[in-house]
Amino acid sequence: MIRDSATTKTLILGLILAFMAMGCRAAIKPPEGPPGITYQVPEGVQISKVSMYMKVTEGTPRCWVDVTVKNLTEASQKFKVMVRVDDEPDVAVTSKKPIDPNKEDIISVMTLGKSLPRTVSLTVLK
Repeated sequence: MIRDSATTKTLILGLILAFMAMGCRAAIKPPEGPPGITYQVPEGVQISKVSMYMKVTEGTPRCWVDVTVKNLTEASQKFKVMVRVDDEPDVAVTSKKPIDPNKEDIISVMTLGKSLPRTVSLTVLK
């Protein structure tokens, strides 16, 4: 009889701990991750760095995206960077001068977003 009561207590304690563990896991929300960034980059091009910041332009705060593009081809060429933030329309900027082979250039794009975005889509065209 003593053995059965110890087994029953252990079983009940195990069930209570299991339910508590499951309840705690369901109550804890995972932290929100960083903004999602999707890339569309052709061969011969590499995106080295992406930075986003807010800057007041013409009295309105706007989200700016700096994209560092590296030319991996053997010829100098210009690149066009298209950026879409959240549900805003695409904004495209072409590099001011051709980028030499194996060199990098920063292309700054002012988006239509009025706050830092949750999602960003980057497309580089030759």
